[in-house]
Amino acid sequence: MNDIELSYEKLEARIAVVQGPKCDKYDYMIAAFAGVCAGLIDAYFVGAPRQSKLGDLSDKAANNILEKVTDKMLAKDTKIYNELKAKGLKGEGLKKALINNGLPENFSQKGYPEFKDKITYLENKYRVNYDQSTGDKFMENIKLSPDNHHLKSLGHSPDIIGLFVSILDQFTGKSTFIDNGQLVRLVPINNSFELRGGNFIAKLYCGFINWFGHLLSDMCGSHSAKGRGAGIPIPFFELFQFCNFGSFDNGKNDKLSIAEMSVKVFEHGYDLRFMGAMAVPVVVCDLIIKFSWTVRQYFIENKPWKECIPTSKHPDLRWMLIIGNATLCTIDGVDAAIRSAGQMLEFFLHLNIVAWFMLLKRVLKELELRGGFTYEDLKLQYEYLNYKMDEYIGKLEKIDYENIQNKINELDVLRNVLYESNEDAIDFATSEYIKKHNLSEQVSSYDNFIDMMEDDNQTFIL
Repeated sequence: MNDIELSYEKLEARIAVVQGPKCDKYDYMIAAFAGVCAGLIDAYFVGAPRQSKLGDLSDKAANNILEKVTDKMLAKDTKIYNELKAKGLKGEGLKKALINNGLPENFSQKGYPEFKDKITYLENKYRVNYDQSTGDKFMENIKLSPDNHHLKSLGHSPDIIGLFVSILDQFTGKSTFIDNGQLVRLVPINNSFELRGGNFIAKLYCGFINWFGHLLSDMCGSHSAKGRGAGIPIPFFELFQFCNFGSFDNGKNDKLSIAEMSVKVFEHGYDLRFMGAMAVPVVVCDLIIKFSWTVRQYFIENKPWKECIPTSKHPDLRWMLIIGNATLCTIDGVDAAIRSAGQMLEFFLHLNIVAWFMLLKRVLKELELRGGFTYEDLKLQYEYLNYKMDEYIGKLEKIDYENIQNKINELDVLRNVLYESNEDAIDFATSEYIKKHNLSEQVSSYDNFIDMMEDDNQTFIL
């Protein structure tokens, strides 16, 4: 499928949207049922970070991923370490060689058997200059703590903003934070970090590797953390810190802005690992709706499988997903309100931000699709018609009309023989025609061949 066909497929989807969703009562029932099932999963198995059953599973999954990735790195680095030791390198010479080969200078000979040891290895391997966890390392007063510095330090964000800020900080030797709704850039005290690389491209690559590796080391908390530890934030969650307005009760007679509330929510475990738990009911809702829609289209509507693939070009399916998602969010909001008992911190901790984000995204996409057609849309239709005409003309040009005409003439001659000649002439002409065109497998006898020739609907494979 080329670019024109892909663009036209999107245009067809817009046309279908304008025509409106063709849902019946069964579609609405399926969507609502899926939303209720997902909402119950969210209420009873997701909940708040520190009491979440699915959250415990997502934490274990994150730990397993970290261990598997780290074990592969350790196997490679241990081999390099042993090779350097075999060359007789010691002291400063060994440290310099380790750094040049991408190993931490304090690489342990005893290995890293425990999970916390593996985190220590990653922290040493991917050091950055913006990893301060307390505010006393700066001349200015900034409210940093081990529980919130991954959120306040923009370089710790696993998104395009975090990548840009991380590389900028590594190049400039500064640290970028968000505090009190404002962007703060400071020069760390006693900063010994040096970005590796012999030229700009090499430094850019090393900066990216440092950013990604450091995120990996912080994904499950630091090596010194007690208990679960503070992970890294949900992508773009750091932007809430710029919302320095509003007044919410946190249950301790304190009024917090949205920015301050986002920090408190993160400190209570609302991180990337918990995002995995929040995504489960959203995925369950989508799977129920898409599976039910596909089955109904194929078995009840009797449509071919090609038209039963659940894609965004089907307006009824999109509308069902919005209804299911809205039902999930409604149950999530009611559950958060009941469990919080008026305490806004608890309310936000129980909100499924993944479900609400997906609902907002789907509604905005639907509104965008429902927008009026433009000159570009008409131009695309014109280009698509020209493309299809050229395609058909190309097929017509490939037809061998002369060969077809010769075969038609042969058939006309044979028909005349069958109707006007004696039996010997008929047998001879028929036999010659069958041999010439290799029709022996399609014709069982001469009588059968004559019947087939007299049948206007019969087709020979020549």
